[in-house]
Amino acid sequence: MLSKKIKEFRISNKMTQSELAKELGVSSQTVSKWERGLLSPDVSLLPDIANVFRCSIDKLFDRDIFPTANRFRDFYLRIGDFDPNNDWDTEYNAWIEEIRNNPDEYLNYLLFINRIYAKKDFSENHLFEIIKLAEMAEKNCDNIDIKNGINYAMVHICAESNIEWFMKKTESYYKKLPQLRHGRDPLIKYILSGEKLRNSQMFNVSLSAQQLCEAIVELCNNEEKQERKIYYYKKAAGIYEVLLESKFGGRYEEQLLNYYFQIALLSGETDSKKYIDRIITTLERHFDKEKTKDTTLLLYAADRTLNEITPFAKSLLELMLHDEKLKSSHKIIAEFKERYFEYFNEK
Repeated sequence: MLSKKIKEFRISNKMTQSELAKELGVSSQTVSKWERGLLSPDVSLLPDIANVFRCSIDKLFDRDIFPTANRFRDFYLRIGDFDPNNDWDTEYNAWIEEIRNNPDEYLNYLLFINRIYAKKDFSENHLFEIIKLAEMAEKNCDNIDIKNGINYAMVHICAESNIEWFMKKTESYYKKLPQLRHGRDPLIKYILSGEKLRNSQMFNVSLSAQQLCEAIVELCNNEEKQERKIYYYKKAAGIYEVLLESKFGGRYEEQLLNYYFQIALLSGETDSKKYIDRIITTLERHFDKEKTKDTTLLLYAADRTLNEITPFAKSLLELMLHDEKLKSSHKIIAEFKERYFEYFNEK
């Protein structure tokens, strides 16, 4: 019975009869009569009651008068008839009515807000409406994907609305999105500008490269064939080679040198010498102050100084010199190590 459902929903929402009455614009005595079955709510109040309890009108009657799947199908078919005729006002009102009648169907909130964005409908009245919907979803929706989808759409709408008070809300919706790092997501262009935006985008490139290389190298852990391991290391090294452009690359140079070292250890004598030569050629750039100032435009070096990188280079040379797999190149390594240590020990 409707009377029992009203009482059940009121109690589950921790509301008194007076609080519910105030929300609906009726007296507490009226609510009491509803719950005792002495009086039935006016039909015009049903959408408001459903909205207060964040449920559909169907749920107030504890039955599904129109099965959910069929109702959605019929609704989407109906609004589909509006768009070809460009009857946006009628479609907008249909969405509002559907949401009003089924306020707990939060997927509709997301779909409707995305329709607002697709139509570029940035009229202030409609913006106020979707702000209310976004707030309701934030407070009541348990589906994190729907909430994130709404916040994502709201960032776009706020930023592109060209309405000052609304544009100021862009960052607040952006901050609600989880685990987004500056420079990694496409929405950062709405938050930053100028040099800060450029640095963020540069960081995006370097972070993406680092993650891609780590993913490629991770394949080696489950790879038994030596030639496949070499293949993966070469692919990872190739990414850094493209980004570094034979220039100083800050901390990312360490990764490239490590990949060269791993390839040398896994390869036969000919290839080992080739990659040892690459390590030495890379480290020789450390002797040239002008070259170490010339950093790649594509790789964000995070202001890493040469003094912070040389300890890694020294350790790498020591490892190479004491690894039996590289014995045939020990003389070349020893000669370069002496030059490298002598040069940087004097600094």
